[in-house]
Amino acid sequence: MGRQRVFCGCFVLIGSMNPCPCGYWGDPVKECTCSSSAVTRYQKRISGPLLDRIDTLRDIEVPRVEYEKLADERMGESSAATSAANGCRPPTSGRWSASGEPA
Repeated sequence: MGRQRVFCGCFVLIGSMNPCPCGYWGDPVKECTCSSSAVTRYQKRISGPLLDRIDTLRDIEVPRVEYEKLADERMGESSAATSAANGCRPPTSGRWSASGEPA
């Protein structure tokens, strides 16, 4: 008792979801197989209290990306971007002990 921990609260939460259960609602190539009631029910799965606490930017349309383009190894991260991301790991790794408990 009486112990206190302080954790950094600075973060960006990014989330996404399919527009419907099958994932093809609004897709220009493949037709959605969901009923309108199923789409409505699916989109209401996010609770009101959660939406109240998160600033949401809704209805962003992301165009279809073909598999070949996603799988192309030439489109990977540059070494500069990878180095910058790896530079963030060492400071955070020191926050945890070997047992998995906060240090």
